[in-house]
Amino acid sequence: GALATRVMSPASHVEKEYLVRVTGHEGWGASRRDRAVRSMSSGMEIDGVPLLPATVRWLNESQLQITLTEGKHRQARAMCDMAGLQVAGLKRVRIGGVRLGGLRIGQWAALPETVHRSLWA
Repeated sequence: GALATRVMSPASHVEKEYLVRVTGHEGWGASRRDRAVRSMSSGMEIDGVPLLPATVRWLNESQLQITLTEGKHRQARAMCDMAGLQVAGLKRVRIGGVRLGGLRIGQWAALPETVHRSLWA
């Protein structure tokens, strides 16, 4: 309902964290990999619209952790593409203070009051 709409809106500035498996960088040296992360972190543009800076880091040879504060439509994928990376897999793992992935399909859990308040802040 209203909470989901607020949290998912790019204007809410609630952090959304993704694990992104990428390809296309296998021949890159360390400096090229670092440049890609810096370009994604510094704030890019999608269709001429500037994006807020993101937090991006390599977790291993093929996986990035990307934390967005806007979360525009397909933003993480577009950022990887602009940096010369192809997305092989993408998974949202956190929204605000809520870690995702611990529930089976159809299962639900109540949010702790502190988390609920922070998402409405």
